[in-house]
Amino acid sequence: MANIQFPTKTLDFPAIQTLTLSIWARVIQLPTFLYFCRMIKVGILGGGQLGRMLLQAAANYEVETYVMDADETCPAAHLCRFFIKGDIRDYESVYRFGQHLQVMTIEIENVNVEALEKLESEGVKIIPKPSVLRIINNKILQKQFYVSHDIPTAEFAILESKKNIGLHPQLIPGVQKLAIGGYD
Repeated sequence: MANIQFPTKTLDFPAIQTLTLSIWARVIQLPTFLYFCRMIKVGILGGGQLGRMLLQAAANYEVETYVMDADETCPAAHLCRFFIKGDIRDYESVYRFGQHLQVMTIEIENVNVEALEKLESEGVKIIPKPSVLRIINNKILQKQFYVSHDIPTAEFAILESKKNIGLHPQLIPGVQKLAIGGYD
């Protein structure tokens, strides 16, 4: 078994450092046979700030990194081994990107989950699992998941139209979010 050393200081932000290290800790929990490969091929969907931080942490491991993003000047583009320009929400683009990889992760949740499910069924390790991404992608499902699992969350209401706002005066003032596709 390989001796895995975790970096002690990869980032200035402890919460992000913990997140980054936990993602790489999951990546290295691959089947034993992968430890004997020269390089594990890891793909990241999205090349923003979090993708850049993932790549900085990945530099401490024997991994070959791939990033897909629509912007070839994104923060992660120059740190990865291979950059692929593509739409992370497009089924074919995500599927083709992931076909040759052993592990895939995301740096933003707005990705094509159907393609990730197909890749997972073909043996690509997806972190987090596509079933989790389905919940994360839909703010209504996310809130319902919190409630059903006794996770503290702010009171909320699901509104079908503007007319329904008056039915929930206890939530005014409040924040309105789109169920799918909004930005936090």
